[in-house]
Parts: sequence; C-alpha cells; structure tokens
Amino acid sequence: MIGISAFDYLTKIEGLSLPVVGISPFPVWMIFYVMGVMKAQGLKLPFEPKRPLLWAAAAALLSVAHAAWFDAAFGFPFTKNYGYSLTTHIMSYFIILWLFSDEAKGLYNRISATRFAATIVELGSLSFFVYLTHSLFIGLLTSRVTPDIWIVRSAATVAVSFLFAKIVHRFCPDKFKRIIGF
Repeated sequence: MIGISAFDYLTKIEGLSLPVVGISPFPVWMIFYVMGVMKAQGLKLPFEPKRPLLWAAAAALLSVAHAAWFDAAFGFPFTKNYGYSLTTHIMSYFIILWLFSDEAKGLYNRISATRFAATIVELGSLSFFVYLTHSLFIGLLTSRVTPDIWIVRSAATVAVSFLFAKIVHRFCPDKFKRIIGF
C-alpha cells in the first residue's frame, strides 16, 4: 500500500515523469501473485469478506471519487486518471477474491458451455504473456489511436495485447512457449 501510494503521489501530484509510469514498479503488483499462491496452498488471505463483489463495488466508487479528487485538487484530468492507484488495487483485490469464491465457480459452471466462457478461459491461459507484452502497445495506442480517456485506452490495450498473444501463441513453436510466457 505504501509503494502504490508513493508511486501515485510522485507521478500524479509531484508530476514526476518516471519511465515505468505505464506499468508501475513491479513490486506493487506482487500482491496479486501472492494472493494466487496463498489460495493455491489453501491459506486464508488477510481480509476475506463474505461478499467480495460488494466490497469491489464500493472500492470502484471510491476509485471514481479518488479520480475526481485528483482532478479537483491537482488538476489531473478525470478522463486521464490512470486506472493505477491505491483505490483500483483495492478494487482488484476484492474482484480476485470473488474469482476464487464458490459463487464465481458456480457462475462459471452455469456458463461454461458458452463462447464467452471459452474466451475468458483463453484469455486466462494467455494472461501472463499479455502482462509481459502489454506495455509495448500502451505508447502506440495512447499517442495515436485511442481517445484521451484512460478506460478506453486500457480496454484497447487489453484487446490488442490479447490479439497479439493469440497470434504469437499460434505460430510460436511449442519448445519456446514456456520461455516467453505461455
């Protein structure tokens, strides 16, 4: 939390231009890896509420308020406010908790035969490669293609990164797939 807040403060309030602003420092993303490892080992996470989606919705509202505050207090435009902040990390935490829940598993079982579910599974299988390569597209999409709204740029980045991952996965020899993140 300290790392995320410090990065947020330095880049948005102090206006520091850091070369990693698009992806942020790696250690702040470790919480999500650690969550997966702990859940895979059957360990209980520090805060696991009964209804994580309600907490995620509250965190999403808090994130919007946080972005509006940055706009009002520091002139950091709401439409440019990156999805990377302490409040969006909190929201992500609760969404991931929900994804590990019995409720999410039950929902997936009900929709597992649909194309939507197959796409989600495919995205999940390619997600590490998407994570490793998405920053290649951020600069291109933000400077030339998409409107100046972070949510649109984020969605476009995920879509293009996913398409790139599908293409590379299809044509990459099997012996190299594990090395490059598949």
